[in-house]
Amino acid sequence: MGITCKRKKNMDSKIRSIKAREILSSNGLPTLETTVLCANGTNSSVSIPYGESAGKYEAVTIFDEDKSRYEGYGMLKAVKIVDEIISPQLAGVDVTDQKQIDQKLFDLDPTPQKTNLGGNSLLSVSLACAKTASVIEKLPLYIYIQKTYGFDGGITNMPKPNMVVLEGGKHADNSTDFQEYSVSVIGKFNCSDSVRAGIEIYRSLGRELKLNGFNINVGAEGAYAAVSMKSNIDPLLYIKNAIEKTKYIPEKDVGISLDPAASEFYESGFYNLSKDQKKFNSSEMITYYENLLDNYPIISIEDGLAEEDWDNWKPLFTKLSEKIMIVGDDLTVTQEKRLKRAIDEKTINSIIIKPNQAGTLTETMATVMLAKDNNIKTIVSHRGGGETTDTFIIDLAVAIGAEYVKVGPTRGERTQKYNRLMEIAAELNL
Repeated sequence: MGITCKRKKNMDSKIRSIKAREILSSNGLPTLETTVLCANGTNSSVSIPYGESAGKYEAVTIFDEDKSRYEGYGMLKAVKIVDEIISPQLAGVDVTDQKQIDQKLFDLDPTPQKTNLGGNSLLSVSLACAKTASVIEKLPLYIYIQKTYGFDGGITNMPKPNMVVLEGGKHADNSTDFQEYSVSVIGKFNCSDSVRAGIEIYRSLGRELKLNGFNINVGAEGAYAAVSMKSNIDPLLYIKNAIEKTKYIPEKDVGISLDPAASEFYESGFYNLSKDQKKFNSSEMITYYENLLDNYPIISIEDGLAEEDWDNWKPLFTKLSEKIMIVGDDLTVTQEKRLKRAIDEKTINSIIIKPNQAGTLTETMATVMLAKDNNIKTIVSHRGGGETTDTFIIDLAVAIGAEYVKVGPTRGERTQKYNRLMEIAAELNL
């Protein structure tokens, strides 16, 4: 009979209390910051974002819906859920037992979209516990995540920037139908030089836009707002020209990543591109993308079709996946069940990872591990509207060996994430 060795429970690492508070996010509306306090006095806090442009199937954000405060977008209801429902259930649990913590959170709200307690309430607790545990264990957060979920092999490469340089859709008024245009580094640069490449091209784009009579105000993600563009294709031309005016070579050093967020302009079975004054069926939309690839150094298309248009994702994948990354976001919403369907139906080769779409760290990691097992590339992403200065997603991206981090180039809540990325790279000499 074998002997099972169990880790001795450390009384000092047991959770004493969990407290949430309402703070302001990047759009000036509230979000949550949650603090976990352990028996030995160790504590740590995490603030979480929410998306102004959110997939239909992702974990929900619970707002107060009290129009007398913050136009109904207050977070006091979520604070109460953390303080009065979740905290008592986790009191006395070892903070280093992340899987048990997340199982308890799941048991409190097993609904697919966390409609009972809210993805914001649950995730804030889950991530705050992980961060506090990393302090208890005296490990960098990215190492703690690897250790907790059994990622082997160390860290040999840093995620590269997928830097949003121009935004439209719901992220900028009077803008393009497409939501984001990014510069993705593909060359063999170290981390700090990869970030620098993105920023230098972003600044070159600013000069290009100004030269062509556009203002260079920034939108919700710190990228230039695509105000008064005549078409959805014009930004690609300006970005291509901006790259060519730097020392970086398109398709060798950098490429363009496109996030149409097609669900936002999908109406009654058609894709309504108001900027182009065209309406396409799904097949015509795929042909539209094929033509873009012939003229611009595009390496990635995210949410090229709507989240409900499952039948046409396979033709999109079949036609373009050998050339570029076909990325699911609204389609997959960081949920294992939806990713499995995407894999089974051969619809994507890459996935956006946003923990607040899933609800807990363990559920996020289940999706990541399914992606890894099926050679699906991972891109860990910020949220467009209600972001915070918290950098948890960067440690997560490093821990899982993500190919990219998708973050805007300016505004403190965005640059803080690149600064954390470069800080980790310096620690690892990468």
